[in-house]
Amino acid sequence: APRNENTRAFSPFSCQSVDAGAEDVDLSTIASMTYRSKLLWFLDRLSEFQVPPNEGYIKIEIRRNRLLEDSHSVISQFQPEDLHKYMRIEFHGEPGVDAGGLEREWFALVTTELFKPETGLFTCSGGDSLGAYHINPTSGSINPNHLSYYRFIGKFIGKAILGQQSINANFSVPLRKQMLSMPVTFSDLEFVDEELHRNLVWLKQNDQVSNLMLFFSISYPSADNKAPVEYELIPGGADIPVTDENKEEYLQLRLRHRLLDSIKPQLENMLIGLYEVVPADLLSVFDYQELDLLLCGVPDIDVKDWKENTEYMGLYRKQGANHKVIRWFWSAVESMSHEERIRLLQYTTGCSRLPSQGFKALQSTDGRYRRFNIQSIYKTVWNDYVFTI
Repeated sequence: APRNENTRAFSPFSCQSVDAGAEDVDLSTIASMTYRSKLLWFLDRLSEFQVPPNEGYIKIEIRRNRLLEDSHSVISQFQPEDLHKYMRIEFHGEPGVDAGGLEREWFALVTTELFKPETGLFTCSGGDSLGAYHINPTSGSINPNHLSYYRFIGKFIGKAILGQQSINANFSVPLRKQMLSMPVTFSDLEFVDEELHRNLVWLKQNDQVSNLMLFFSISYPSADNKAPVEYELIPGGADIPVTDENKEEYLQLRLRHRLLDSIKPQLENMLIGLYEVVPADLLSVFDYQELDLLLCGVPDIDVKDWKENTEYMGLYRKQGANHKVIRWFWSAVESMSHEERIRLLQYTTGCSRLPSQGFKALQSTDGRYRRFNIQSIYKTVWNDYVFTI
């Protein structure tokens, strides 16, 4: 990252060195490719880690009323080699075979639970256009077992990447950079804490800061509304005032603490879990913007792409898109709002977001690409055909 007097870079972790493939691969060359090209390379490499379905899978039984706790408990027990197997999700007391929909539902439900404010694992900032999540520095005050949960979160993210499942939550820019072992800079602070970023910029540009009565200590509000959590930036910092002479040191320590030191144990555990599933070297070919696309999928639904990757079965096979019922269907979809299309996608596939390659990358539970399909069924009561999706 370019540096100037307002920019400092911190990179707490370096990428783990792994075998990127059978032959030597120049990762910098891969990183210079277009997103689509590097994604195809990345998915091909991931397939080398994925255990074929006929060699076993992991079964996960979850109680809906204990969704997060059960998911954490089960996933935490698996060894790295188990995490490269396909999953079969079963909700306790609910009959059904996981053909892909239950797994997608599980990813969606766990994501919702992980990012709830009361869970205390992440905070949400409006610094990104859609609001983004960053690790909560006071997570330990909510959950004494929080580090184990961050290890689980890393594995959960890794499984989502391995299975090309979308996570309906955006991570902050600095957190995505840290996942890729990229340095974070002063400007990244705005994506985590806009007010702090604005105050530090003011502090940088103005004199007589001793009038502000600042000290080399900070406090974070506790997520459970208890007493604030206090930290000293240097030993005895609570008694050392900030002056014009030492404010530069204060700015650096403040920045480093907010983006690194305050969340270092949580971040370390999250990255360890992630890299157990997806090698860090493979992830390193993406930039932080592409990582968001990889994790969250395509946010908008392209109806043209949907049509082009749909197959018609039963009564609709012969006429395809020209059948009057199919024309009615697409007319209805085109008239829907964005939210209604997302709800339809969720209902039909179990997922509210698409893989980054769009509809052509939809998968069944065995990892095979499956086209979206519309099939007719025979309704004997009315002696007529109706369509189902």
